[in-house]
Amino acid sequence: MPPKISEHHRWSAAYLREAAKEHDKAADLLEDDNEQEAGYHAYLAHGFETHALEESGHATKRSSDEVMDIDWDNLSSDEEKEPRSKHKVR
Repeated sequence: MPPKISEHHRWSAAYLREAAKEHDKAADLLEDDNEQEAGYHAYLAHGFETHALEESGHATKRSSDEVMDIDWDNLSSDEEKEPRSKHKVR
C-alpha cells in the first residue's frame, strides 16, 4: 500500500499543476511571437514552482520572496541581461 500523502504534498501538486498551465500559456504566446506576455506567464509559472518547492520542504520562504520581489514591469535592458543564477531559488 502506498504511503499516505501529506497536506503539504497535496498543495505542492496543486502548485505544480498551475505552473504547468502557465508554462503552456507561455509556450502558446511564444509561438505567436508575443514574448512580453509569454514572459509574464513564465514568471507566474516560476512562482508556482517555487511555492511547490516550499510546500515540499525543498526551498525556503526567503528564497521565493527574493524571486517574487523582482519588478518585472520595470526591467531595463541591462537587468534583463543579468545571469539567471542571480534570480535562482537556492
